[in-house]
Amino acid sequence: MNKQTFKNLSKQAFTAHAYFFTAAAVILLINIPFWDSNFWFQHDTVFEHQLFHAFYNDFLYHGELVRWMPYGSFGMPAEKWQLMGVTYAGYLAGVIGAIFHFENTLLLFKWSVMFEQLMLLFGTYLLAKEWFREKETILFACMAMVAATFWPLQVLSDLRVYHLLPLEMYFITRFFRERRPHHLWLAGLVFVMWQLGSSLYTGGLKLLIMLFFFVGMAVVYGLPCRGLPEKSKANLFSFLAMIISAGALLYLAAHLLDYTESVRPGRDPITQVVTLNNFLTAGRSIGFGKFLGLFFASVLSTPTSGDFTLYMGWMTLPFMIYGFTHLKAKESKVVLFVAVYLCLFSLGDITPVTRLTYFLFPPIRIFRYIGLTGGILRVLFILIAAFGVDRFLSDFKKENTSVSTKQSVKRLFLYGLFVLAAGIGCWMLNGNDRYFQVQWPLFTLVGMILFIVAVTVIFIFKRFSHRACFYVVMAALMIDLLTFQALAVSSWPARWPDLAPSVGRASNYQYQPFRQVSLDSNPRAYSGYYQIADTGAALAIQAFNFLQFDPCLPRAFENYLWDENVLDLLLNGWPSFFSAASATAFLSEPRAVIFGFTMGCTAEQPKMKLVSDVYYAANNQEANELLKKRSDIFRKIILTGVPPALQNRFTPSKTAEVDTSGVHVTSFTYSRLTAKIQHVRQGGAWLYYADGYHPGWEAYIDGNKAAIFEANRGFKAIFLEPGDHTVYLIYRDDGRNIASHLIAILAFLFAAGMLIWIIVYLFKVPGHFNRA
Repeated sequence: MNKQTFKNLSKQAFTAHAYFFTAAAVILLINIPFWDSNFWFQHDTVFEHQLFHAFYNDFLYHGELVRWMPYGSFGMPAEKWQLMGVTYAGYLAGVIGAIFHFENTLLLFKWSVMFEQLMLLFGTYLLAKEWFREKETILFACMAMVAATFWPLQVLSDLRVYHLLPLEMYFITRFFRERRPHHLWLAGLVFVMWQLGSSLYTGGLKLLIMLFFFVGMAVVYGLPCRGLPEKSKANLFSFLAMIISAGALLYLAAHLLDYTESVRPGRDPITQVVTLNNFLTAGRSIGFGKFLGLFFASVLSTPTSGDFTLYMGWMTLPFMIYGFTHLKAKESKVVLFVAVYLCLFSLGDITPVTRLTYFLFPPIRIFRYIGLTGGILRVLFILIAAFGVDRFLSDFKKENTSVSTKQSVKRLFLYGLFVLAAGIGCWMLNGNDRYFQVQWPLFTLVGMILFIVAVTVIFIFKRFSHRACFYVVMAALMIDLLTFQALAVSSWPARWPDLAPSVGRASNYQYQPFRQVSLDSNPRAYSGYYQIADTGAALAIQAFNFLQFDPCLPRAFENYLWDENVLDLLLNGWPSFFSAASATAFLSEPRAVIFGFTMGCTAEQPKMKLVSDVYYAANNQEANELLKKRSDIFRKIILTGVPPALQNRFTPSKTAEVDTSGVHVTSFTYSRLTAKIQHVRQGGAWLYYADGYHPGWEAYIDGNKAAIFEANRGFKAIFLEPGDHTVYLIYRDDGRNIASHLIAILAFLFAAGMLIWIIVYLFKVPGHFNRA
């Protein structure tokens, strides 16, 4: 392809897909401020970046997929964090970044999120071309979708929970319209990829929404029962891709908590199912007044803000009502049905819908945050508004009857007045609520002025062409939404220059685990890393174990730590310690210093030492009893399950000898460790490692496999004969290892395939309008 040919193709592509490129330019525009190395995130976006950093860091420097998280809850399997923290875009960015040895993971993470926004746009673009009659409606849907998304505060609830929903709807629509099975398998593949990098408990909600949408489409189109076993390469490969990726995901999901405890108030530690009361109350149900208010309020930049907003611009709301009242397209009725259901579900116990869903659809029982549905609702409402725009433009350009045009504009104006009245009413009812911040009146004023100006211009010059009318509306909408984005960025608190060297630049904090972050020196980084840790008895026990390695541990702290309440927490976990109280009550008490002190103490990592005096326990119950009775537990360790023959080989010391001078770690990754050990004690010694115990770990001493035992109900220990030894530790669990790598490979291929499809599609001039 010569230069002139490429230039001609580029010109044709831009002409044919001008609306897509315009919306893509908006994505670029609203993301440019985030590229500043001093622009830091808030809330769960911090958490997601740290997980991405961990996986990319190990892949970049050691060429491996992280299998174990040594800094999450003091050591735990990484599959949960892999599913929660790395999207298909993250895998693509990771491979490209590793090829070019790109060390700035902060910027790489931001670029990967931009690709997720591009996928939101591409799915919306395809869906709009499939659904709407008026070409201008495509621009409205795409621009509203991308400009209403503000992800630096809460990338989970305000992007990832919905960014593949339009593409999912597109493939299902194509399946029902064309009766080609590969569209259904591609929808299944997209659904699997939709789960990656997102909160795991949202899977049940996404499944429920897509089941409602699928059933609704089957009702209006009829179920295409024939043709599913179609003999074609597209059918075969798409089916295999869906089955393999879904199988790997389900296998990991089924084994996520093997040998792992994850304790939350009101949540079963084994199944992770929440109680009905927890589902209805702790799930942050919105409430009717606040629900309406979220259409007008804008959750912006403060850490105390909510996780999402329904704000999508003032011009969108009148058209949304127009869409409600003028539904004709089959798909519009299905979308409205799903949106109404989700609204009722979000209200909690105000309606019976939430309770019925809990009992009738078991997968939803792991979803605790029933109020965090705003992102998905915003997508549905924008689509309904797009149906309204489509109908309005169609009505506007009907035969030169000025009466029809006048009625359409009058309806729109009345709907706008209703929206204005509703906004003022919600502000009066909820003005003191944290969702309604001081920025809200500015949005109200700007939106109101833009709406009045736009509708007045249309009404006065009602002989405008429908296209001119549309561009007046779009100008008002984009001024509104870009004002929203600009105000959010300008008031964003996470723009501290001092963060650049310590946190903001990834090259300066490679392998800075949260166990080494000082609360005093960097509270913002500390609070972010702290989120990685699971609460519960396991964490408390491992925090206690970790303290044993810190020379800065004061004697007074030993006695303080070892009181009845903390013991109850160590041995029984949150439920008995709190009774009906919440975790917040504990963290507000002085005992929270256990966790703060643990993370504040600095020491070389990884932490290992030789121990010459131990207690033996036959089982966990006996180990718990020893924990209760012994006062010298800070200088001895309790080993569980050591066979008598090995106990006899070891001669305990009469004094608590601890020798760390002969422990030298020569290599260390997230999932592997090699150490040179030298000790001369004739009775042997135990190598005690401050990292979580798990049966998936294997140990090799001088090339020979050795047993690993649980130490102090949380960490691990290995017996060493006197002499010089090379100890190699590796974590591997064959089934989960295969599934983890399959997920990573398939996600990368999916992202690469989508990128190629976008490029090829945009450089291909469509034959006619309503075909993607």
